[in-house]
Amino acid sequence: MRCRIRWNIIVYVGLTAFALILFVFNVGYKSIEAQFITISPQISIAIEQNPKKLWNRVETSLNQLSGFSDIQCDAILSGDSEAAEKAKQWYFPFQDISNIWNEIEESYDQCKTLKEFFVFPEFPLTVEEAEYPLAYGALVHKDITQVTYLLSSIYRPNNVYAFVVDGKSSIDFKRRINILSDCLPNVYVQHTTVVRWCGYEIVRSVFNTVRLLAGLKTQWKYFQYLSGVDLPLKTNLEMTRIFKTLNGAFISEISEFQNRRLFNISATSPLPLFKSSLSATFSRESADYMISSAMVSNLLSYLKNTKCPDESIWTTIAGNPDLLPLPGGFNASALLTRRKKEIKEGHHSFIDPEITRPNNNTFIPTQYYISRYQVWKPSPNCKGKYVASSCVFGVDDLPILISRPELVVHKLYFDYQPATYFCLLRQHWQRSLNIELQQKFNADSYQNLAQVKAVNGEPLDKIRFYYK
Repeated sequence: MRCRIRWNIIVYVGLTAFALILFVFNVGYKSIEAQFITISPQISIAIEQNPKKLWNRVETSLNQLSGFSDIQCDAILSGDSEAAEKAKQWYFPFQDISNIWNEIEESYDQCKTLKEFFVFPEFPLTVEEAEYPLAYGALVHKDITQVTYLLSSIYRPNNVYAFVVDGKSSIDFKRRINILSDCLPNVYVQHTTVVRWCGYEIVRSVFNTVRLLAGLKTQWKYFQYLSGVDLPLKTNLEMTRIFKTLNGAFISEISEFQNRRLFNISATSPLPLFKSSLSATFSRESADYMISSAMVSNLLSYLKNTKCPDESIWTTIAGNPDLLPLPGGFNASALLTRRKKEIKEGHHSFIDPEITRPNNNTFIPTQYYISRYQVWKPSPNCKGKYVASSCVFGVDDLPILISRPELVVHKLYFDYQPATYFCLLRQHWQRSLNIELQQKFNADSYQNLAQVKAVNGEPLDKIRFYYK
């Protein structure tokens, strides 16, 4: 009997010790990956603690592209012309990527295999980012690999993402983008009808992303509309600090509406119309207001029979405060008059490419619209090529792109000097994961944007649109 008791005690002690070892090992292991930070009695946030390991995953992901490891990205970004010429000869390995997607789809665990090839951080990199979730929306229709790399570059588990898939997308594209939403719980995918160039379907799709995101419980702070051929010029932390500086301001292009877009419609628009790019940046408060506004609904109905209505929505909605008091909005008529005055006085010119970043890791905006860096023909600031009058940036543009103050760059193609895309992506990850340097980022210069000054109550004569 005593032997049995003694044996039971030995077994119990042994199992307890083993369990304790497992507990210590697991807690120790997890603490390497993430640290839980308590921000209130009810909320704890897991923060990434091993950015070096994440960087190793990024390098592994990029080096799976045949030949990319031979490209000297750092030298190109520093202006090395020889390295740039060599990089121009590299072609994107479409067959390699096709094989990767086949492997993902055929895998017993698709999500595990997806995350082996593409990097999706499991934790926010800083508490500041964790406390300030962002929202992104995009209408996409092709190049699932480019869409996935874009998502990877802006992905954080506390952010939210909404994709609307064009009805003319291939079956492969539709199937594969669904894998992204299946494997990433904060990624939402909607499918729509065929989208025509300049058609109203674009407006419907964009508003569907805003409506979906505004209906989520996630208390995201700012929304950004993206294109599938964009890539971020700012890290998630930089975006966070810039958006805080915007103070709720609605950032959209402010241009004059051309009446020829009305097709001789006899009805009167419910709001004075303004032209703007589809790429815009605005707060959760702006989103909540617009999706519940009868005036906005009437405007969208009116725009159905106009030309390129997607270029008539944002500033029309944000720029009529007397008729539609949108949070973060501005008086577009007054600001447009002020902008025209600056242009007439010669303050406006093609966006200056010769921008250098100061030593304190800040960016200095040169003009009022920062949602997207896009260069139009015949600007001399395109060293790539023009497609539909819009620049497709090339390798020689890289030294300028890394210093641009805008949030994203538009547009980059995998079938044209793809080293441009992947060197920029690599540099983006490098900066994102250099936490110490990132903490020095200062967004104060974005307070000078015209829309921000308007929201902050600055008199019109103190507001500027061009800063160089």
